[in-house]
Amino acid sequence: MFRKLRIRLTLINLALTTVILIIVFAGMYIFMQADTAQRSEEIMQFVAKTERTTSAFDSEETQRMLSNCFFIKIDASASGFTGEISSSDISSNMLMTLEDATNLVNRAIRKNKDTGKATGDFRYKGIDLRFLIAEKPYGFIFVFLPKDTESNVMESLFISTVKIGIVGLILIFFVSLYLSKKSLVPVKKAWEKEKSFVADASHELRTPLAVINTNLELVMGNPEETVESQYKWLANIHSEIKRMSNLVKDLLFLARADSNENKVNKSWFNFSKSLVESKDLFEPLAADNGIKLLSDIQPDVNFYGNEGQIKQLVAIFIDNAIKHTPAEGYIQLKMKATDSNIELQIEDTGEGIPKEHLSRIFERFYRVDKARSRSSGGSGLGLSIADTIVKDHKGYINVTSAVGEGTTFKIIFPRKGQLAVANK
Repeated sequence: MFRKLRIRLTLINLALTTVILIIVFAGMYIFMQADTAQRSEEIMQFVAKTERTTSAFDSEETQRMLSNCFFIKIDASASGFTGEISSSDISSNMLMTLEDATNLVNRAIRKNKDTGKATGDFRYKGIDLRFLIAEKPYGFIFVFLPKDTESNVMESLFISTVKIGIVGLILIFFVSLYLSKKSLVPVKKAWEKEKSFVADASHELRTPLAVINTNLELVMGNPEETVESQYKWLANIHSEIKRMSNLVKDLLFLARADSNENKVNKSWFNFSKSLVESKDLFEPLAADNGIKLLSDIQPDVNFYGNEGQIKQLVAIFIDNAIKHTPAEGYIQLKMKATDSNIELQIEDTGEGIPKEHLSRIFERFYRVDKARSRSSGGSGLGLSIADTIVKDHKGYINVTSAVGEGTTFKIIFPRKGQLAVANK
């Protein structure tokens, strides 16, 4: 699928680039053609004015065009052009018969009468010529310039343009192929993550459904039994339904966050008080597990955010720490604030996280110890939800850990803009 998409993107890019190059090069060609025609007319005007076909002050290209230019002078004293041209009336750089000179002048006169313009072009004996008729004190001067010089310039430009275009398109093809490969990397990763997410979600939902189905079969297989006698199976069903409900709730939260539909209602609240309340909820659980739950929280710190999500964030980290901290260990919740930010830290003396897992712990459904996490009721979504909450509040998380020593999560929330709003 991605190979076809890559080729399609490359071909689309190549086609669009080809169209753009054709438009650009066509514009350049038309511009150069008009510019060359204008320069030819300027050269003919120079010849008509000076009656010279040489100049030492112009470029080599201009001198070459001047040397190809020639003129014929006629006397206007007669009524109309009588066809009487002498060899002295023809510029010295052009050897031609008087008959050819007469024919050229007559053709230019007819063209002038047809168009009403003093300039134009026509073809004579297989040669394309530009002409200019200029009035002089003695009559008129007819200046002619073969268009082969222009044609050679335009032909050279066309050939060069085609060569450059072909080489450019080849380069663009390979560059597009490379860029399409690079641009599809995040798409491919997102696709793989989506597939993995769907597979993991299906697996997580399948497990409680299987347990519910098994226990229901046991209950339904003994219809004569009382509810009390089958309480164990019904309790299992209730527990798995609760677990599945929490999983669906977490999945919905993450899905809304991905689609930017998870609108967070923010307001000012006492950040310190919320942390204390969140910690106090876990005091009994920590005590039951023989774990000390300590705190060092700076008082009366106000924060602009969603209080419910901040409490959920703290609950995720403390609950996770309790599950991975052995008896007689401790968990410490710290918070200090400055004018620029709020630093929240959750430190434990648990089993720690191996270094190779640190970069992936915030991925959805990722577990360091899958068997243990499932047995403790974890779905692998907690840290992913925590990461989403922190990002919703423009913060970031830093984690350090050592196996057998413990883990420290440090969360930084920016506070500069909030203080400015609060002081107004």
